[in-house]
This record gives sequence, structure tokens and C-alpha cells, in this order.
Amino acid sequence: MAVLPVISAFVTALIDSPPPHPGAWNASRRYLCQTSKKKSLRQPANAPPQGSIRLTSIRLSKRENMTSDWMTSMMKAMLQILRTALDEQRPLLLPLLKLQTPSHGWIETVRTALGMPQSILAGRLHVAKQRVSQLEAREMSGEVTLAQLRDAADALGCDFVYAFVPRRPLQQTIDEKASAIALRELKAVERSMQLEGQCTPIGEERIQDYVARYISERDLWRETE
Repeated sequence: MAVLPVISAFVTALIDSPPPHPGAWNASRRYLCQTSKKKSLRQPANAPPQGSIRLTSIRLSKRENMTSDWMTSMMKAMLQILRTALDEQRPLLLPLLKLQTPSHGWIETVRTALGMPQSILAGRLHVAKQRVSQLEAREMSGEVTLAQLRDAADALGCDFVYAFVPRRPLQQTIDEKASAIALRELKAVERSMQLEGQCTPIGEERIQDYVARYISERDLWRETE
């Protein structure tokens, strides 16, 4: 699990960044065309054949597609690792849902159970006694920050635990949304094929093949943007 933060940071950067714009590759092709036109005006004796420019442009297109496919495959693999790691932690987190929050909040309840006056806790937190009263009140109102809870827990000899507990495995969520999108898009294609007198059954195997080929995790959330 030590590698989890690194993977999470890397994948987050890829997901949150805008999709790569094809302008970089197009600029290279435009440069080649412009260079070709300028050279054709001068027509030097050792000018390369016009076909070589087109061949270079084709190679650039192929390299663009290969790079895009490689990046997509790498992102899918990294996201799969991240989801697997989080789903493996889920059984350990589920018991936390059964915990009952004390009616007076964790800070006041634990402090009272320890028999610790507010003045002592204030001294440990290096704040005025009134700040402790405010802190306990802010916890009840939901206005307390994570940093304040962490400091209070440490001053009370406790560990502060903060976690998101998925209601169901993350991989299950991804699989269901991807299958739903694939089915919808395949049905649209199927309607066009029926008009041409063709019909192909949409089975589970075809849906999963479509997901693997054409749907990425980033596609799953575009309809909600």
C-alpha cells in the first residue's frame, strides 16, 4: 500500500488535465507542408521527392495513434491498480460505519472520560481555555477542520481516523457504468444497421469487447459534467 499515494497522485494528474490536443501533431504536419511549398518554389536540385513529405506526415499520424493508445493503456492499468488497492481496504473500513458518534462530540466525550479539564487540554493545544469550548462547539456544528480534530485527538492521546468508505466496490461501479454506456451506444449502432437490413445480437461478450476497445474511465463521467 506504500505505492498507493504515488499512483493516486500520478493518475489524478492525468485525469484532471485536459485531454491532449492534436494541435501539436497538426502543427508538425503544417510545418512540413509549408516547408514543402517553400522548397517547391525554389526547386533546388537536391529537393526531396514530394512523396517523402506525405510519407513523413503518415508516419507522424501513426506515431500519434500509437502514443495515444499507449497512454490510454497505461492510464487504464494505473487506475485498475488504484481501484484494486482501495477495494482491498474496503472490508477493513466497513466496521467503521457501525460506530456511533458521541452525542457531545468526540473531543468533549474523550476529554470528560479522561477527567481532563478544558484548561489542561488548552495547554496541550497551546491555546486559551475559551478556544477549547469553541472547538468542542464547532465539532458539534460541523465547522471544525480536519487539522483541528487531528491536533485535539493527539492532545487527548488518540489517533484521528479519516476515511471514505465506498458503499460498494469501486470496480463494480466502473463496470456497471461502462456496460451501460456501451449498451446504449451499441443500440444506436444497431438501429442504423437494422435500417440497412443487418442485425447483430448485443450479448455480454460484445458489450465487454466494446468497453475494452472504446470506453475509458474518463468517458464514464462526461454525461454528468
